[in-house]
Amino acid sequence: MFWTDQGTVPRIESSWMDGSRRKVIVGDKLESPSGLTIDFASGHRLYWSDSKANSIESSRTDGSDRVVVLKGDLHHPISIDVFEDQLYWVTRDSGEIFRQDKFGRGVKVRVKRSLEHATDVKIFQKQKYNSTRKLVF
Repeated sequence: MFWTDQGTVPRIESSWMDGSRRKVIVGDKLESPSGLTIDFASGHRLYWSDSKANSIESSRTDGSDRVVVLKGDLHHPISIDVFEDQLYWVTRDSGEIFRQDKFGRGVKVRVKRSLEHATDVKIFQKQKYNSTRKLVF
Protein backbone atom coordinates (compact mmCIF):
# COMPACT_ATOMS: atom_id res chain seq x y z
CA MET A 1 0.00 0.00 0.00
CA PHE A 2 1.04 3.62 -0.54
CA TRP A 3 0.16 6.80 1.37
CA THR A 4 1.07 10.46 1.70
CA ASP A 5 2.15 12.18 4.92
CA GLN A 6 1.71 15.96 5.14
CA GLY A 7 3.39 16.28 8.55
CA THR A 8 6.48 18.28 9.46
CA VAL A 9 8.51 16.06 7.11
CA PRO A 10 6.22 15.50 4.10
CA ARG A 11 6.73 12.21 2.29
CA ILE A 12 5.18 9.39 0.31
CA GLU A 13 5.60 5.95 1.83
CA SER A 14 4.78 2.33 1.16
CA SER A 15 4.53 -0.91 3.09
CA TRP A 16 3.02 -4.33 2.85
CA MET A 17 -0.59 -4.53 4.01
CA ASP A 18 0.47 -5.85 7.43
CA GLY A 19 2.66 -2.77 7.97
CA SER A 20 5.94 -4.57 7.44
CA ARG A 21 8.57 -3.50 4.91
CA ARG A 22 7.72 0.16 5.41
CA LYS A 23 9.84 2.54 3.36
CA VAL A 24 9.91 6.14 2.14
CA ILE A 25 9.31 6.35 -1.62
CA VAL A 26 9.65 10.14 -1.97
CA GLY A 27 11.09 12.16 0.89
CA ASP A 28 12.33 15.41 -0.61
CA LYS A 29 10.99 18.39 -2.57
CA LEU A 30 7.46 17.90 -1.19
CA GLU A 31 5.36 20.55 0.52
CA SER A 32 1.90 19.09 1.08
CA PRO A 33 1.31 15.85 -0.85
CA SER A 34 -2.41 15.18 -0.84
CA GLY A 35 -3.70 13.04 -3.69
CA LEU A 36 -2.15 9.72 -4.69
CA THR A 37 -3.08 7.26 -7.43
CA ILE A 38 -1.56 4.33 -9.29
CA ASP A 39 -1.62 4.01 -13.07
CA PHE A 40 -2.17 0.24 -13.30
CA ALA A 41 -2.17 0.25 -17.11
CA SER A 42 1.27 1.90 -17.36
CA GLY A 43 3.48 -0.25 -15.19
CA HIS A 44 1.90 0.77 -11.87
CA ARG A 45 3.36 4.28 -12.00
CA LEU A 46 2.53 6.53 -9.01
CA TYR A 47 1.03 9.99 -9.51
CA TRP A 48 0.53 12.47 -6.69
CA SER A 49 -0.70 16.00 -6.24
CA ASP A 50 0.93 18.54 -3.97
CA SER A 51 -1.68 21.14 -3.05
CA LYS A 52 0.78 23.64 -1.55
CA ALA A 53 3.34 23.35 -4.39
CA ASN A 54 0.45 23.46 -6.90
CA SER A 55 1.90 20.51 -8.80
CA ILE A 56 1.32 16.96 -10.00
CA GLU A 57 4.27 14.57 -10.18
CA SER A 58 4.92 10.92 -10.89
CA SER A 59 7.51 8.23 -10.29
CA ARG A 60 7.96 4.50 -10.37
CA THR A 61 6.77 2.68 -7.25
CA ASP A 62 10.32 2.65 -5.87
CA GLY A 63 10.61 6.46 -6.21
CA SER A 64 12.91 6.39 -9.22
CA ASP A 65 12.27 8.25 -12.48
CA ARG A 66 10.53 11.15 -10.70
CA VAL A 67 8.92 13.61 -13.12
CA VAL A 68 7.05 16.90 -12.63
CA VAL A 69 4.02 16.39 -14.87
CA LEU A 70 2.16 19.67 -14.23
CA LYS A 71 3.00 22.75 -12.19
CA GLY A 72 1.51 26.19 -11.83
CA ASP A 73 -2.10 27.23 -12.24
CA LEU A 74 -3.72 24.01 -11.01
CA HIS A 75 -5.88 25.65 -8.30
CA HIS A 76 -4.28 23.55 -5.54
CA PRO A 77 -5.12 19.92 -6.41
CA ILE A 78 -6.16 17.83 -3.39
CA SER A 79 -7.24 14.57 -5.00
CA ILE A 80 -6.12 12.87 -8.19
CA ASP A 81 -6.92 9.88 -10.38
CA VAL A 82 -5.74 8.60 -13.74
CA PHE A 83 -7.52 6.79 -16.55
CA GLU A 84 -6.03 5.97 -19.92
CA ASP A 85 -3.97 9.05 -20.90
CA GLN A 86 -5.78 11.54 -18.67
CA LEU A 87 -5.20 12.85 -15.15
CA TYR A 88 -8.22 14.10 -13.21
CA TRP A 89 -8.03 16.27 -10.09
CA VAL A 90 -10.26 18.16 -7.66
CA THR A 91 -9.21 21.66 -6.62
CA ARG A 92 -9.01 22.83 -3.04
CA ASP A 93 -9.92 26.41 -3.97
CA SER A 94 -13.22 25.81 -5.77
CA GLY A 95 -14.08 22.10 -5.80
CA GLU A 96 -13.81 22.02 -9.59
CA ILE A 97 -12.69 18.93 -11.48
CA PHE A 98 -10.03 19.30 -14.18
CA ARG A 99 -8.30 16.90 -16.52
CA GLN A 100 -5.15 16.99 -18.61
CA ASP A 101 -2.90 14.58 -20.47
CA LYS A 102 -0.87 12.49 -17.99
CA PHE A 103 2.34 13.39 -19.81
CA GLY A 104 1.71 17.13 -19.36
CA ARG A 105 0.84 17.75 -23.01
CA GLY A 106 -1.93 20.09 -24.07
CA VAL A 107 -3.97 22.29 -21.76
CA LYS A 108 -6.08 21.57 -18.71
CA VAL A 109 -9.82 21.26 -19.28
CA ARG A 110 -12.47 21.93 -16.65
CA VAL A 111 -14.68 18.84 -16.55
CA LYS A 112 -17.08 20.05 -13.87
CA ARG A 113 -17.69 23.45 -12.37
CA SER A 114 -17.75 23.99 -8.64
CA LEU A 115 -19.06 21.06 -6.67
CA GLU A 116 -19.96 22.02 -3.15
CA HIS A 117 -17.74 20.14 -0.69
CA ALA A 118 -16.03 18.04 -3.41
CA THR A 119 -12.83 16.61 -1.94
CA ASP A 120 -12.15 13.48 -3.96
CA VAL A 121 -12.22 12.20 -7.53
CA LYS A 122 -12.21 8.52 -8.50
CA ILE A 123 -12.66 6.94 -11.92
CA PHE A 124 -14.57 3.65 -11.90
CA GLN A 125 -14.07 1.83 -15.19
CA LYS A 126 -13.57 -1.89 -15.76
CA GLN A 127 -10.63 -1.38 -18.13
CA LYS A 128 -8.76 0.67 -15.51
CA TYR A 129 -7.74 -2.42 -13.54
CA ASN A 130 -5.87 -5.53 -14.60
CA SER A 131 -8.41 -8.21 -13.77
CA THR A 132 -6.48 -11.00 -15.53
CA ARG A 133 -4.00 -11.47 -12.68
CA LYS A 134 -4.83 -14.24 -10.29
CA LEU A 135 -4.09 -13.85 -6.61
CA VAL A 136 -2.31 -16.72 -4.93
CA PHE A 137 -2.88 -17.25 -1.22
